[in-house]
Amino acid sequence: MNNRNYSLDMVKIVAMLGVICLHSTFRYIVPTTFTLADILYRTAVVAIPLFFMTSGYLMLGRENINYRYALTKIAKIIRFVGIIVVSYWGLYSIKNQTFDLVLLLQYLEGAFLQDGPLSIFWYFGAMIIIYALLPLLNRLYSERSQIFFGILIALLLVCNIAFIGNIYCGFELEVSQPLRAWNWLFYFCLGGYVKTLPPRKISLLYIVLLLVGNIVLQIVTTPFIGVEYCEYFYSSIVVMLLVSILFKYITDRTIKPSLLLKNLSLLFLPVYTIHMFVIQYIWKHIYNMAGIVSPAVDWVIVSVISIICAYVIMKIPVVNKIFRL
Repeated sequence: MNNRNYSLDMVKIVAMLGVICLHSTFRYIVPTTFTLADILYRTAVVAIPLFFMTSGYLMLGRENINYRYALTKIAKIIRFVGIIVVSYWGLYSIKNQTFDLVLLLQYLEGAFLQDGPLSIFWYFGAMIIIYALLPLLNRLYSERSQIFFGILIALLLVCNIAFIGNIYCGFELEVSQPLRAWNWLFYFCLGGYVKTLPPRKISLLYIVLLLVGNIVLQIVTTPFIGVEYCEYFYSSIVVMLLVSILFKYITDRTIKPSLLLKNLSLLFLPVYTIHMFVIQYIWKHIYNMAGIVSPAVDWVIVSVISIICAYVIMKIPVVNKIFRL
């Protein structure tokens, strides 16, 4: 237990709860208004970038990162998504008394390209791209650090050009999330770069100021982009700074060994998978029941139910094996 990096477990938990926050509070967002939902939703923009930074932190610099390793990881992703898609398609087919193989292929394609009922799995489409490039990135990281740093800076510039394009012509609106490789490669590489930095004492004030700046940026520029989704702000310099400093702040903390942290962090994949179904089938029964604090209440309820369900199903050996990527 003592060799485990519990600060990374904390990052995973923050990211996991952030993703649930994104999907449970967005339904409360109303254009031209500002409510608790706006604060929660726009703050949770850090969730997905934190996932990619954690992956980069863990993978870059490791030994034996070769194409066999990358292909094995890609195969496990395809197996996992395939099992979930087939299971969903099977239940849907039984319920509707139809077995449309074309629909199955559409579900599978949509899962990786952010389309259809299982679009939540677009994250794995992005990870396939990263794994395909991982052996090269890891070699540069370990042996050609200056070139690696140059790639990181180039990705930063591309991301911000993309964000400016979002404001002026809705650039990223024309590209599905998994194919916005500039964002995910940047955060992945950034995670590895942050690992090389010495510990620093970071004031919480910086994080708070960037959180406020992020909310203001989203409110001011959203009308130009034309949609409320915070995914179009991952490429902005404000979100990049916020995510970087938050990640560094957490990973520099000395966190005592905790079985609770460890177990919660291990649930991130099943929770990520389950929470959208919880929102879809339970949210309609609790929507707006708590007045102005409903977004926060819904977030907590969906989080608790998702975590409990994930904990229970992971006790099933076959299911546990499927979710171990």
